[in-house]
Amino acid sequence: GEEQGVAVERDGGVKVEGTPPTPRGNHSTSVVEFTFLCVMGGRDTSSYFDDTHILCSETLTWTQIRTHPNPAAPTRLCSHMAEGIPSVPSYMLFCFGGQTVAEKDRTAWSYRNKIDVLDCKTMTWMSAPGIVGGTPPAPREDAAWCFDKKSAKIFCHGGWANDWLDDMFTLDVSGIVGPPYAVQSLEPNEGPMTGKTPVIIHGLDFTKGKIVVKFTDGRNEEISEKAEYLSPTEIRCLSPDWSKYNPGEVDCRVSIGGEGFTVNRIKWVYYINTKPQKCVAYGPGIFDKGGVWGFPAVFKVQAKDVS
Repeated sequence: GEEQGVAVERDGGVKVEGTPPTPRGNHSTSVVEFTFLCVMGGRDTSSYFDDTHILCSETLTWTQIRTHPNPAAPTRLCSHMAEGIPSVPSYMLFCFGGQTVAEKDRTAWSYRNKIDVLDCKTMTWMSAPGIVGGTPPAPREDAAWCFDKKSAKIFCHGGWANDWLDDMFTLDVSGIVGPPYAVQSLEPNEGPMTGKTPVIIHGLDFTKGKIVVKFTDGRNEEISEKAEYLSPTEIRCLSPDWSKYNPGEVDCRVSIGGEGFTVNRIKWVYYINTKPQKCVAYGPGIFDKGGVWGFPAVFKVQAKDVS
């Protein structure tokens, strides 16, 4: 039958298309991009699962978020915690804890305390310890956790590990999810070490407010002396002076209204300014037919940074 525009089976379930997950329990179901439900892991009466399935809530079809295939879960796991967290340009799905086994056999399981992060744009996993610092909670399952947007932290409380737990932990994920806007490209994307090159920053969801544009190589950083909002997709700034550091690639990051800096890596290249003392020769004397004394001569100075 039909109920409010949604096809309903005779047993009361909603009719969906595509290939659904096999029957299971103790899995996680997370909302991604307000449209997709991500079902991951779980177990049945004989084995643990390491698969991931995506249900589009608009078309009621088991599918993929994009053209990338759905990835396997980080390991066979159940009773874990998972949550899709908004990030620009794509969601990040965080997974923590639960039970895991090396094989399908349910008898050789153990608790885990590892954090894994799924980039929902590339559908690839990023795993701790490369992305997470500090001392993690003890291994556990069935904990309660939630994401606080204002502080960009995940709060984890309690759980079970052969006894009920009553501790509380927080994980700062601002360095992964970033603020609610993102930088996508720079125009131009290179300039001289002395700075002051006009730059248009292209991105997503920019807003009006105090804008800070930072150029950094990870060790050194300089702030643009002038940055202004043009539109939700453009910011204009001047590249800062980089002459006291080495030439090469740096990251351009943006902060608006006191929010954190963008986390996606957009490159700017600094090159050494052309200096006459670094040139072999220049001027009309290098013309093929020479120049005539006493008459104006027009010539081009062309340089290439090969350092």
